[in-house]
Amino acid sequence: MADITPMGAFIRRFEGGYANDPDDPGGHTMRGVTLATYEHYCRRRGYPRPTPERLRGITDAEWWDILRTLYWDRWQADHILNQSIAMLLVDWVWASGSPGIRIPQRLLGVRVDGIVGPQTLRAVNTYTPQRELFDRIMQAREQFIDETCRNRPRSLKYRRGWLRRIHSITFAP
Repeated sequence: MADITPMGAFIRRFEGGYANDPDDPGGHTMRGVTLATYEHYCRRRGYPRPTPERLRGITDAEWWDILRTLYWDRWQADHILNQSIAMLLVDWVWASGSPGIRIPQRLLGVRVDGIVGPQTLRAVNTYTPQRELFDRIMQAREQFIDETCRNRPRSLKYRRGWLRRIHSITFAP
């Protein structure tokens, strides 16, 4: 079963500190957590609505809880057998939201609903060979990045970094 610890280390390697780049639709971001994501998290926890200043002070415990509850658990990654595939999938939903579930569902040939349930998990875990699934997901992410850059040309400046990020996830059986 996949483990969240390497996922967290991976994301932290690529997500810096605070940013508010006008070309990034995420707006205010701290270690990869957008203000909108932090607002959603705080609302679910019954915390006051956060400000950009509070986002800058996000704690390690909050960051890990956000990773687990809003991304890792969304893919039910604890139940994915291959760590490399789990990381590629969770990173996609971290970076892009629901397309990171819907597009893999489409290539797996399961119902495309943006919800990871038993059918999606079964398709991920029983796909053989697993290396082929990893390669297909990687190719779909590359295409998604290129499409994003075509649709939003201001994102072209991020393309090389996005590709470097996903290519740093290597397949291990």
